[in-house]
Amino acid sequence: MVSRAFARLAAGLVAALVFCLSDPSQAAHPLRLTDYSPQSRIGLEAAYGRMKEPLPADLLHYLLEVDANIHAGLHLRLGLPFSGYSGAGGADNFIRGNLLVGASYDWPLADFFSLGFGLRLYLPTYERADPIDVGVPQDPRRAALAQWHYRFQYALEDGFPVVPELAARFRYAGFYTQLEGAFTWAPNVRESDEAARKANITLLQYGVGIGYDVLGYVEFGASFTGLVDPASSGANLGDALGLPVDRPRSLHAATVGVRGQYKWFAARFETTLPLDSRHWEMLAPTYIGALQTQFP
Repeated sequence: MVSRAFARLAAGLVAALVFCLSDPSQAAHPLRLTDYSPQSRIGLEAAYGRMKEPLPADLLHYLLEVDANIHAGLHLRLGLPFSGYSGAGGADNFIRGNLLVGASYDWPLADFFSLGFGLRLYLPTYERADPIDVGVPQDPRRAALAQWHYRFQYALEDGFPVVPELAARFRYAGFYTQLEGAFTWAPNVRESDEAARKANITLLQYGVGIGYDVLGYVEFGASFTGLVDPASSGANLGDALGLPVDRPRSLHAATVGVRGQYKWFAARFETTLPLDSRHWEMLAPTYIGALQTQFP
């Protein structure tokens, strides 16, 4: 499964690079949760990780992203995710996630400060995999897709996530800081195989990202992200991650990485580390690589 997935990944990278040749641009941007930079972008991201509980599994995610600058900071955003895992109960699955359609707006208020607004809609296009009867109440497939952490909406089966977001970004002498928050409301729009599935899932997200740009070519950055369930029972987060019994109230992760850019081409590598003890018991670190083209 992993070899087939990487073959598809390579084909997608070639297609993205051939599609886009543009004017030179050397402006780098910080490693971020949401990129509110002015350029249009096409990128392909691949992530590899390992789930330790409820069943051991190797995970592979990749995501094709398009961010088009329509007019003066107003962007149209598209995202097409695929995920696969092998080893959970002897199964081998490769499935399509929810399609992202969204928009964002970057509002510069000063040379060093700007605000970003966004709205993301994750269309219910999730491709169900065959159920696995492993004798435990957790769903290992959905638990595996929790590896994406704050991108869980891509893997929210049966739901239609609606996500408004807000970000504040500061820039000074090559340093960048971004603060952001989001609210996810996901009604269940399809009949579920699980009687206990919530009719609506509600979750809060927040994050802090920092970065340092070295002469517009290399950038070092880190981010801290969190998911918080407003329900004291943890029913929303447990349902989103396929953990009907073991339901945490929150999950947190830290990401560190480097990004390089020359003219219209950029590449980055990141490592995401679970921070909560329960999150760490369930998931190993995630390794993320991405290629991206930029154009005005």
